[in-house]
Amino acid sequence: MRSDSLFTCEIHSGGRGNRLKNRGKQLFIIISVAGFIIFVLVFGLIQLLNKPLFPFISEVSDSVGSTFESKHSDGDIINYIREEHGIDVEVLENAGAENLKTSDGGYALVKAEDGTEFKVNINIFGAISGDTYAYEKGKTVMQQFIKSNDDIPHVLGDVFTNISLKTDDETSSYYLRLRIDDNVNLLDDAFMEQLFEAYEIVMRWNDQLEISDDLSFKQLQTSYFGEEGDAEEVFYINIMEKYATLEQLEKTFVSTNEGELFYTYNEDLFEYVESFNEKLPEYIDLEGFMGKEFLECYSLEEATHCSQLGLHIAVNGDEEFRYYDNEKMREKLLDAVDVIKSMDLPIERVIVHRITLPLDLDYQDLDREQLKEKYVGGLKLQTGSVELENFQQIEKTDDIKFIED
Repeated sequence: MRSDSLFTCEIHSGGRGNRLKNRGKQLFIIISVAGFIIFVLVFGLIQLLNKPLFPFISEVSDSVGSTFESKHSDGDIINYIREEHGIDVEVLENAGAENLKTSDGGYALVKAEDGTEFKVNINIFGAISGDTYAYEKGKTVMQQFIKSNDDIPHVLGDVFTNISLKTDDETSSYYLRLRIDDNVNLLDDAFMEQLFEAYEIVMRWNDQLEISDDLSFKQLQTSYFGEEGDAEEVFYINIMEKYATLEQLEKTFVSTNEGELFYTYNEDLFEYVESFNEKLPEYIDLEGFMGKEFLECYSLEEATHCSQLGLHIAVNGDEEFRYYDNEKMREKLLDAVDVIKSMDLPIERVIVHRITLPLDLDYQDLDREQLKEKYVGGLKLQTGSVELENFQQIEKTDDIKFIED
């Protein structure tokens, strides 16, 4: 009986070994077949990509390749311009590829047979990546268009005295600038009415230029000029936007030129706020008093009416006084808030400068001693600018909270 059992056990053990061997062979065959299929697919895809069956992929590949291909010798540049624009040029300067560290290079300066000088761009890999020929030629086209246009008197009217072309080489953009008559007030109705008429005419010009030369003016600028002939503040509208009515143009003009209009046409407001500087408590002053930096406008409804103001004040005194938890400083801030409330102006924000607080304002409720006890060495402090939170609701020093400016 024992020998039969032993024999039976050996038979079973041998069957298990055969099954493991068979599974191993099957797994090897599966892996081999899968690997062969992947190889065939990859090889076939590579071959197909090199065929005209995929012209788009081929074109993209060529484009990417040309971007990284280093070709910017004088001869390469001359051939490039000849292929792109059908003209011959003389290379005046070849600065080579752009240097990322020094920002040197990145262009070549060339001159066409008609005298037009323009740049050829060379990227960091040394490949030609474009040129400014069309933009430079456009300057001449625009100048001639303005000079020979019969609509000029209607653009100028009785408000403007001169029209000139201005350009932005960084963005390859063209602007029209109108010189405002010294006897005209920008706040007069006549100014905005004439600006709207000029806008409508220039829009028609753009339609003509886009059809004939694929060009257009991007901005219509207006400015007074000083005694030396230099433009003072420049006010503008974006010609690419549509203004169906005079009211729409006027509203956009005000919002677009908010900063210039606010600081230029609100002298009475600034003088009024300045008069309160003497009423502020000791060690608290208007920030940027001499440069009118103590006021800013967040919503200019009209040139002379701002509906949301920001006021900047500064904490002076020694280093200890300017700490956020200094009770004497907080009392001075409370007094300053009372003065600001008495101004009866639409002040939405009060920004405090040169005050020292925890880097993380979430910990401002803890004084410096508490910070040292809770955090080994204390939390990092910084001196900067912060906003008074809900300054209109501040009634006592404990109400004073600071938020990010």
